[in-house]
Amino acid sequence: MSGLNVRLPAPDLPAGARKALVVATTSYSDTTLDALRAPATDAADLAQLLADPEVGAFDVTTVLDRPAHDVRVAIEDFALSCSPGDVALLYVSCHGVTDARRRLHFATTDTVKARLASTGVSSDWVHDRLVECRARRQVVILDCCFSGAFGRGAKGSTDVGLDTLVGQPGRGQVVLTASSATEYSFESLDDADAHPGDTPPGSVFTTALLEGLRDGAADRDGDGHITVDELYTYAYQQVRAAGAAQTPQRSVAHGEGHIVLARSRAGRPVEAEPLPDSLRAALENPHPNVRAGAVRELGAWLTGDDPGRQVTAREQLERTAAEDIPRVASVARELLGVTTAPEPTAVPVERPPETVAPPQPDPPPAPAPAAMPEPVEAPAPRPRPAPAVPPLPTASRRVLTGHRGLRGFNSKVSRVLWSPDGRVLVTCGDDRTVRFWDPATGAQTRSIDAASGTFIEVRALDATASFDVVATGATDGSVAVWATSNGERQSLVCESGSPANAIAFSPDGERLAVATADGKVGLWRWRTRERLDLHTHRSAMGATSLAFSPDGSTLAVVGGGTESRLVGVPGGAVTRLTEASRPYGKAMSVAFSPHGRVLVTGGSDGTLRLWDARTGEQRLETKAHDNWVRGVAFHPRAGFVATGSDDRSVRLWDTAGNRLGALTKHQGWVLSVAFSPDGRELASSSSDKTVHIWA
Repeated sequence: MSGLNVRLPAPDLPAGARKALVVATTSYSDTTLDALRAPATDAADLAQLLADPEVGAFDVTTVLDRPAHDVRVAIEDFALSCSPGDVALLYVSCHGVTDARRRLHFATTDTVKARLASTGVSSDWVHDRLVECRARRQVVILDCCFSGAFGRGAKGSTDVGLDTLVGQPGRGQVVLTASSATEYSFESLDDADAHPGDTPPGSVFTTALLEGLRDGAADRDGDGHITVDELYTYAYQQVRAAGAAQTPQRSVAHGEGHIVLARSRAGRPVEAEPLPDSLRAALENPHPNVRAGAVRELGAWLTGDDPGRQVTAREQLERTAAEDIPRVASVARELLGVTTAPEPTAVPVERPPETVAPPQPDPPPAPAPAAMPEPVEAPAPRPRPAPAVPPLPTASRRVLTGHRGLRGFNSKVSRVLWSPDGRVLVTCGDDRTVRFWDPATGAQTRSIDAASGTFIEVRALDATASFDVVATGATDGSVAVWATSNGERQSLVCESGSPANAIAFSPDGERLAVATADGKVGLWRWRTRERLDLHTHRSAMGATSLAFSPDGSTLAVVGGGTESRLVGVPGGAVTRLTEASRPYGKAMSVAFSPHGRVLVTGGSDGTLRLWDARTGEQRLETKAHDNWVRGVAFHPRAGFVATGSDDRSVRLWDTAGNRLGALTKHQGWVLSVAFSPDGRELASSSSDKTVHIWA
């Protein structure tokens, strides 16, 4: 899947009529039943989304504030009107009241709590009407107190995962409830500041459902369809993240396959067309003219009619524009319609230190680079896609907190990384834990106790490209691998007795590089604990950062005094990074560019340096911060770099050394930075116990 945010419209909904009945009650004649504000708002918003032909395409009937007799007639008419091929959806929002036998009744405008059997609408009666309904695909959504008691006596499986069943387009009855059989269902948790005349807030549960439908956020697999199962999962996470004392429930009866509830307005991502081997080889050819010819072939892909080829071409052209020599990069920029100043290939050797400009005050954050180009002669006019310069992060969108200090000490968050699909953030810290987060909501979804012992820190963290496992390195010398699905330990790779400063998985996920504080760098097959040959020598100080090249052939090792190395894997030659100016501080952090041709390092002298990853020669040096640069990251799609420093700031740069913005919300050292896979967000971790997500 390409990292570019190119999407196609969602596919059509499965065949069959789609009918929905929305029932809501806000006012009650029984004074023991308080008036509700949420149902009217929820019913109107849900009916609108369900009826929207681009979302639900349902034929919607709404019954608002009616007596029990009218509600019963409406439900029975609805059930009898459905045909076998229809999708039937019933939504009820009101007071849920249970009788002495814990049977659920839905309250209506004329319900008397002391006479529920005759004045309420029994959930058992509703269930019987749905049993008689001929629609083979039924969805029941109940937003009321004790709603988990619905259909208690019904036959069929309960809480069955739809992903374990087969068959399309899905059938059976799925019931989603706002709470369990013994819990209340809450209206908005944030309406304390509401004023008369304001639009009434929606309930916690239905608001979560609406959010998942409104912009396609519930479409977890990105296929353009939102299934009932996906919507439940999204709503469950949102309700729990909101802190409401209710637990949404799901039950399935006679289920087969996935019932598709709606289309995603976000559409579905375009699958990138794989590059032919011949074209890939040409793009990697050492001769610039051959690479330029391959770039022009990509230009034909870019202006063609195949969306998959367009995605691939744009991604490859952006990489070339950011990383190749100016002569080839200018061809790529021309085809993209992007004109930015070409990045320099080197800086003058023995540049006097005083020529390094002193740090300037942080400028206001900029949404995107605005370099002034030299004129480039344009080719003959032809249709071109719009430029794809991505917006850079400018503000903190969300703050994650949860790592806690031990015995009163602050807990720094040492590392942060994204899952390949951008839906999970993983962090580690000196509270000995690894934590998994939903970056969209800020909710913590899992925690692993990755070490034991007083004052032991989890200092190093990495994940495989498939994100099936994460590895941790602790200050007690232990390096372990854990399953992301359940948090179980898969392997104890090694126990060196010396703190593990840095770890890195190879791109194929089979090897794990480990750097320890005693100056050793080891390479392991983590599944078998077999140690592989690695031609690097021990240094006086332990390496602080490791990074594999995208093709897995080279390991960058920085730290260990002032020497930084490129090491062939396994057992290949060692290339020393050759600094072009002195004095210099030791490199603290390292990252490869997406294409692997360029390396970025951050130094203890506050510098940012770019290197030719093939020769080890320095291409650029700039004063980036006033203190140590502990985190560096390349943007996944374009020639931009993020740096994090002990001066508490995160800064953004282009590959010509121009500062593009500064992010300054942290109150402690910034220890790690990581761009999201699509490049639209940036995560940073700090000694202030927080992670900021910038967008």
